[in-house]
Amino acid sequence: GSLLMQLGTVVTAASLKPANYLLFVFGNGTYESSGNQTIPGFGLMDFRGIAKAAGFAVAETFADAAALDAAMPHLLKAVGPVFVYLEIDREFGTPRWPGASMAGQVQALRERLMT
Repeated sequence: GSLLMQLGTVVTAASLKPANYLLFVFGNGTYESSGNQTIPGFGLMDFRGIAKAAGFAVAETFADAAALDAAMPHLLKAVGPVFVYLEIDREFGTPRWPGASMAGQVQALRERLMT
């Protein structure tokens, strides 16, 4: 849901045309930070299409880890900007992210991408 509220970031990134920029969006169709409400247009709109229309050189959507894993070498070598939308399941209950530092999350993602 955060990307829906901040579509300007997609346009800004595309307009700058950074060759080594990858934007990963984890999409579960909700605004988790405000109580897991379903985002407007969920199931109707296409974030990948929005990214392409904004000017991303590469824009892909993945619904399973195996497909993403197979595509990662291509995505990492592509001249960007690159947009990757990951369809993930909606989680109910207490959010897992409170108390997790952003720096720690970024470092963990870097380590996973490098393996």
